[in-house]
This record gives sequence, structure tokens and C-alpha cells, in this order.
Amino acid sequence: TLTATRVAELELALKPKAKKPRAKIGLPNAPEIAALKGPLVVEIGGSWCSTCRNAATFLVDLHREYHPRGLNMVTLLYEFTEDKAIDAKQAETFKKTYGVTWPVVPVAGGLDDFADIMPSGLTDLNPAGFPITLFLAADRSLVALHAGFPARDAPDEFARVAAEFRANIETLLASPNDSRRKGD
Repeated sequence: TLTATRVAELELALKPKAKKPRAKIGLPNAPEIAALKGPLVVEIGGSWCSTCRNAATFLVDLHREYHPRGLNMVTLLYEFTEDKAIDAKQAETFKKTYGVTWPVVPVAGGLDDFADIMPSGLTDLNPAGFPITLFLAADRSLVALHAGFPARDAPDEFARVAAEFRANIETLLASPNDSRRKGD
């Protein structure tokens, strides 16, 4: 039999939990991605994806707001056509349609190749969850991930996701892995 007595002044000395190392994310080998230094928001989507279109205008607003503070963005566009020319045309159309000023990089490959053409370090992703937004520290470690995006006509859900994105970005910009603070 165990008996306990509640005491108001009890303090426990707990060891702090060791931080798990964050997953490093490998992005496609493209010059426009390699040129991006510092914290990075990566949108994984497709021009065919209605929720990606919902996110596009919001991401344009976020980029305008946070890019002056050192945040970069890139969109990885998965068209699944297996035709690089069509993919490139879709990427250019996507940029023009939504006023995107950051790199939009078409990723070659079909739907059957999905697991192989996704950024390394991610598992169990599904294009049905597009857009998938990655919040990466300057060292390309994953700080946060968000799947999907609500329409603006769902104001409560939109406001919740907008606040989540802003909080994730503020975390990125305050990260000690931010290379701007190291003089890189």
C-alpha cells in the first residue's frame, strides 16, 4: 500500500530533456536553391493543387513582410508530367499568376517516383496533403512542417494557420542557426 501527502512547497529537480537533433532536409540540386542562405520556407506543391493556390497569395504577403528581415522562400513544384518543358512552363505560369517573386523550381518525375523525388529527410508524405510547407533553419534542419492550407472563406481556420506560419517564421528568424548572426 502506498500513501502520499500533498505538500505545497515540493520542488522536483528534473534533468532537462536532451534535445533531439532536428532532421536535416536535402533539397533538390538547383542553383536557385543553392543561392538561398539563411532561414527558408519551402512550399511543396503543384499548380494543379487548389489548396496550393489558396496558400500562394498568403505566402506572397508573408514574403513581402519577412524577406526584408532575412527570410527566403522557394516553391518546389511537382507537376508529375515527366515532361521538363511542361513543368518549366507551369512553374513560370504559377509565378506570374500569383505574383511570386521567389524561385519556383519544377521537380521532374512522375507520381510513381514521388517518394524518390521528395526532399530527403522527409518520409510518409502524400501529395493529397499539398501544399506541404517546411520551415527550415539556416543549416536546413526542419523546425516545423505544415500540410494543407485553408481557404480565406474559412476565416477561423485561416487565422489559426496564418498565426501558426507567423510563429514558425519568428522562430526561424530568432534561431541561433540563422547564418546572418554568424557573419556568414
